[in-house]
Amino acid sequence: FFFSSRRRHTRLQGDWSSDVCSSDLFQMVSPEEAARITANSKNPYNASKGPAFFYGDTVYFITGALNTEVAFHEFSHPLVRTILKTNPALFDKLVKEALTAERSLLDKAVNEYSDLKEAVEAETDPVAKRALIEKLQSVVAEEILVKALTQTAIDKANGFETKAPLAKAVKE
Repeated sequence: FFFSSRRRHTRLQGDWSSDVCSSDLFQMVSPEEAARITANSKNPYNASKGPAFFYGDTVYFITGALNTEVAFHEFSHPLVRTILKTNPALFDKLVKEALTAERSLLDKAVNEYSDLKEAVEAETDPVAKRALIEKLQSVVAEEILVKALTQTAIDKANGFETKAPLAKAVKE
């Protein structure tokens, strides 16, 4: 897999103090509300997608399904996207470090996007196929870092001496 950096709108670093409150960062929703929120997206929510999702700069948790691992995972998405936006070289370095520490992260991340992988395999138009491949590479790279950060954070929260991917980076 070749991981290319992608650009995305993110709030400016100095823009957080006055206009962001906790309701901007996350919301608790029912599965039905989650489906309505994402109805017009390319990847609408359904119950098989799990207990939470990150969409439109907000983390959404399905009511009754919140736990520590889910919270760490979903709040890692905006952090990882900020690293990508502000320092693509660091992003690429962290992805490589995570994969060096735990190669299985690649398969786990690809499995999260099996529907996109299937779309790539089914696409016959070369231009559209290339766009889908780039999207798949981008979301898989993000998911690798999110999974690595989540695993490291869970280990640290539980007081374990962590050997998780990115443990050194989180410690520093």
